[in-house]
This record gives sequence, structure tokens and C-alpha cells, in this order.
Amino acid sequence: MLPFLSTGHYVRNRKLGFVAEYCARCRDAKPFQLFEVLSYRSFFFIPIPLPALRGHTIRCTGCKTVLPVDSARYASYIADAALPFDSLIQQTNPSLWDELETREIVQNRIVLGQATPRERIALVVEAMSAYEPDVAKRCSQLHFDHDATAAILGILMMPLASSVVMHGLQWDSQLIGNICAAQAVVLFLTAVYLTATDGRRFCRRQLFPKLLPALAVIRPTEEDLAVALNRLKMARFYIGRKVRLADLVQALATFVEKQVSIR
Repeated sequence: MLPFLSTGHYVRNRKLGFVAEYCARCRDAKPFQLFEVLSYRSFFFIPIPLPALRGHTIRCTGCKTVLPVDSARYASYIADAALPFDSLIQQTNPSLWDELETREIVQNRIVLGQATPRERIALVVEAMSAYEPDVAKRCSQLHFDHDATAAILGILMMPLASSVVMHGLQWDSQLIGNICAAQAVVLFLTAVYLTATDGRRFCRRQLFPKLLPALAVIRPTEEDLAVALNRLKMARFYIGRKVRLADLVQALATFVEKQVSIR
């Protein structure tokens, strides 16, 4: 029992250097900073200097997106951030040249309407996965947006206000109590529902404006989006569970219509 109470662990990221990678948010190749994710144990709050490697992450120097990565993908990493980007690609991720060329070919096929569903779905999954850290962070914390806050304030204020009004009208005190209790229950359930569905509203209001430009370039069908969301859901991504297909399809159609009208 004593070791359980007196030991703990914490995680730190250790900077290794820079690598070249494609950023789905920036929609371009960018320098990324590579980190080791280390897990340390402590004994009575004293760190034990024998960390365990939990994995690696990369952070885009442009949009600051942090993503898990398999470090075996890179030939090396470079300490000098000022190295020309072409040299960074050549030394850290030379296969990126072929990947960028393939992306350009696929994008041209999309423009010509010749891309296969498999190609479009892969690009949709990639684009949406880039925003998984934002959705996961939002869903792992308790948030009260404007809707939930209004419901909670209603829980506090409406029964009180109703009680004052009904007492002024000289209603029966037992009836007043029953009405106020019913109002409180309804408003409480509303607040619980709004809090539980905060992730979906977050996706519609804050994620979609960032995601839709990338999806519009891919030109996915509704079936493509359905398959992509299902893959993300099967991978246990928050974004796969919180984004509703109907909301995404409607938002994308509206975005495309606006873009066409602007042109």
C-alpha cells in the first residue's frame, strides 16, 4: 500500500530537433519540431531519473498543431532551424518529395473529376485528423458555452422569478412549489443536455470554419464523408464521434455555394 501512495508519474516532452513533414492544416510541407514523450516516476515527489519513452510527437512551426508520429519515418533530425527547407527535406524526410508529387497528381485528378473514392476518402481522413487534438482537448474538459450558461442561469433565476410573480397573484403555495420544482427539473435536464452536446456545437461553430476550405478542395461526396467519419470513429477519434454527417454535409454545401457566388 505504501508504494502506491508514495509514488507517481509525470510526462515531459524533450526537444530533439527539426524534421520536414506535410501539414494538413497548412496544406503545405512545413518544418516540424520533433519531441520525445518521456514518462518519469517519482518517489515522495522526488523524480527518479530513469524515464520511459512513451512515443514521439511533432509540432508544426506554422500552425503549431501537435500530432503523434512514428519517429522511424524520419532518416534523422536537424538541430539547426535555419537550414534551407529543401535541405531539411533531403536530410530528414527524403520520401516527402514523392509524397508531395503524389499529392499534386491526386489534386489534379480531383480537379478533372477523375479521383477515386479511395483517394478522396484518404484526403478527408487526413484533413479531419489534423483537428483531432482540438476536439479531444475540448471534449476532455468541462465547458459551458453560451447555450449551456444561459440554461444554468435559467435554472437559478426562473423558479425564483416565477415564485415571486405567482405569490403576487396569490396562487396556492403548494401549486407554486410544484410549478417551480417542475421548471427547475426541465431547466436542469436542458443544462445537462447542452453540456453533453458541447462537443458537437464546438465542431459546428469553431471547427467547421477551419475544416471546410480543405474539404472543398477535395470535393468529397456524402458517401465519402460517411466512410471517413466511420473510419475516424472506429479509430476512436473524438472528431469521428462528435461531427454529425448531416451537419458536415450541409455546412460543406453552404460553403461551396458561397464560394461559387463570390466568384
